[in-house]
Amino acid sequence: MNLKFEKYEGLGNDFIIIEETHIENINRSQLAREMCHRKFGIGADGMIICKLKPEIEMVFYNADGSRAPMCGNGIRCFGHYLKEKGHVKENQVKIQTLAGQLNLEYKNEFASESRVAMGQGRFNSKEIPLSIETEKFVNEKLEIEGQEFEISALYMGTTHSVIWKDNLDEEFVRRYGPKIETHKLFPQKTNVNFVEYISSDEIKVITWERGAGLTLACGTGSCAAVLIGNMLGRLNSEVKVHVLGGEMFIEILPTQVYMTGPSRKICSGEYNLNQIHGGNINENL
Repeated sequence: MNLKFEKYEGLGNDFIIIEETHIENINRSQLAREMCHRKFGIGADGMIICKLKPEIEMVFYNADGSRAPMCGNGIRCFGHYLKEKGHVKENQVKIQTLAGQLNLEYKNEFASESRVAMGQGRFNSKEIPLSIETEKFVNEKLEIEGQEFEISALYMGTTHSVIWKDNLDEEFVRRYGPKIETHKLFPQKTNVNFVEYISSDEIKVITWERGAGLTLACGTGSCAAVLIGNMLGRLNSEVKVHVLGGEMFIEILPTQVYMTGPSRKICSGEYNLNQIHGGNINENL
């Protein structure tokens, strides 16, 4: 059995997109693990399932098979896919996610750049969630292996933490990202965004993504970083964010956070479900 797929990327954050009607009676978590594997599968940071009825919905799985409420770069890629497939004719589309309904606006006729209304950040510990009860967890102290961090946490489409770091590099992120992701403070783990200040209008962000590891970009993470920076008085309301895969633009409005960035189709093809590395993925077997 062959499964049709398409692969897109947004600033180096790559995703496999498949239609829900093509995967009936298939274990979706295992399918995500198999297809996203860099050696035994196609390779991707996540898998997106396109659901069209009763309304357009983006169903997102991380590379480790875990379900995630939302993905910022993923939703731009999903919007691009919808337009190319002819599922959307207008210049904008409403997309349902586990994080709620999000509005996407195409910035050009090719759908290769879009602006997404990402909602508002939530700071209550129960919504993030955290293992402690607090109305806000902003600029608090966290010590790991003798290294002290100033950390903030919020829900921005999914669980995020934000840490400011001078002279940011990938080695530092690879060392401390996994330890913060799985810290007892976060019962459902967290995406970890390390942020380097450039100016009040510009930052650099490297994200250790829950369920995927170090990624070239994270849209919701960039939104979270700018939101925290603005709250602390370090950043303006319109900020250019440099990620490993390129640049995106984040705007903070009174009732909404907006993200603008590119997307690109990489390839399409068929995936052989009969010879996957992990065995049979039928739901009932």
